[in-house]
Amino acid sequence: MVRIGGDEFVSFLADATEEDAIKAAERILGALSRTRIDGVVPAVIIGVACGSPDDELARVLSEADTALYVAKGQGGRSFILAKAPVAAEWAGRGRA
Repeated sequence: MVRIGGDEFVSFLADATEEDAIKAAERILGALSRTRIDGVVPAVIIGVACGSPDDELARVLSEADTALYVAKGQGGRSFILAKAPVAAEWAGRGRA
């Protein structure tokens, strides 16, 4: 896991399937839901995108970022898996 700025982090799961990525997001949310920082449960929202070694890193990160903002719009502690319809629906929209 690497911090890419502010309160955003990225994690790369080598040789992971879409299902593996979903399970990882669920584990992260579960672990952090049991965590307290100064008595507060951290609000964690995750955008998940899958790619292959042939994909451009910028595209995969952009898809994850789009999914993150879709999840933020839904509120709460959650994750969204980037799919083409999600990216198309949110393309060009401002961020919250």
